[in-house]
Amino acid sequence: MPSSAAPRGPGRPPPSRHLNGIKQGVATRLRDEDASPVVCLDDANYLIPAGTYNTLLYQILRLYEKWDVKKPGIVAVASDLSLNLYAEADERVQSVFHPTEVFFPPYGKSEVRGILADRVRQGLYPGVVSTSLLDRIATITTGEQDIRVGIDLVRLAVLRAEGDGRRQVTAGDVTAAARAVVAPVLRTRAAGLSESERALLSRIAEQALAGADMTGGAVFEEVKEYLPVGRTTYHEHLKRLAEAGIVDLVPGTGRGRGREVRLRYDPGEVVAVCKPPDKR
Repeated sequence: MPSSAAPRGPGRPPPSRHLNGIKQGVATRLRDEDASPVVCLDDANYLIPAGTYNTLLYQILRLYEKWDVKKPGIVAVASDLSLNLYAEADERVQSVFHPTEVFFPPYGKSEVRGILADRVRQGLYPGVVSTSLLDRIATITTGEQDIRVGIDLVRLAVLRAEGDGRRQVTAGDVTAAARAVVAPVLRTRAAGLSESERALLSRIAEQALAGADMTGGAVFEEVKEYLPVGRTTYHEHLKRLAEAGIVDLVPGTGRGRGREVRLRYDPGEVVAVCKPPDKR
């Protein structure tokens, strides 16, 4: 659909007229059947960085005011467990959007592996994907908390092997597939960070690339030389990076050891996504 800012040819109706026509058709069907609309927004968390979340919710929730239909219901599904969909809504949406949260715990690694093993068994010849590589794919998928990542990893790795004329997937195939599948997820998560959070993430990745001490205290001592953050803000930013699924804060094993900051992604890729678009 062309942007509303794009020039229109003679007699060409604006996009809003098409949308109104769709709304009117839906409203007519609802009235004829005396039905209440229920709209399911799958992966609703992706609507937020796209800038369409509030507009879409508002138009759905206010549909009854203009078109004389029953009030709608919305089922919003989010794969980001740290996200509060109500808090992400603006005031006009919050006035009519009062969600009840239903929590479904993410799949554990054994469950993920079982699902992927079934897909491999049903779709591929025996031996195409080895047990060790399936374990590796399951580990990556569990970290992403999205089973579709694992399915895409298997598909792309197999296509790469097939393109090279091989009957077995190699570790290199999985690595290449992971770059293609995981990088867009990383970009989406990094896009939701503030400028100062991305700056901290970039320094953490640079520290990891240098093989430096990655305990929380050591990282703070390093980044405070470059970033104007105090210890409290630093820990708040770390928590935000963990909630975004980009780092893990792992308790230290030795006496007096603080938490270790572990990246879930390749440090080089993290540095790349943290750069301004014109410098990537």
